[in-house]
Amino acid sequence: MGFAEDDLCAPCGCDLAQARQGPTPDIEAQVPLAWLCNFFENLSDLYLEGYLTWSEIENTWGSSLVLWWTALEHTIKGERSGSLNAYTGFEFLAKRAEAVAAKRGDDWSVAPDGIPRLMDTQIGRNRTRLRLLREIDEGVMPEEPVTQRVGGPPQRGARAR
Repeated sequence: MGFAEDDLCAPCGCDLAQARQGPTPDIEAQVPLAWLCNFFENLSDLYLEGYLTWSEIENTWGSSLVLWWTALEHTIKGERSGSLNAYTGFEFLAKRAEAVAAKRGDDWSVAPDGIPRLMDTQIGRNRTRLRLLREIDEGVMPEEPVTQRVGGPPQRGARAR
């Protein structure tokens, strides 16, 4: 069974005609978001089915769950207009991780005004990774990352603490 050019893809609802024209900035932004959210949603399924323990979830992904939920909560809740169950497992794990950490005396929360700085950090890390991968693919010896010291000039190979 084929689709006409003006049909929507049944599984995901995307416009097939537009999809054939190549990626759009909107799709390029949504795909990594879906991968991240789906990963945490699958993690929730594995936990709820007993394949992972809470300590495995918390120790490995706890702070990341809280961080990414905080950064994406508004976007995800906006996407829920079509499905009230969208990414509820991700939300459950993030809220539980934050509550357990707080009970223990750890503060994993991210203030809304801290999200831009968080995103800048993540973007910077990914730029560095991509640069290193490109250099490796080109057969160039990768250089150590340059970090900016507070109150001083950049240093080669300095490690953030």
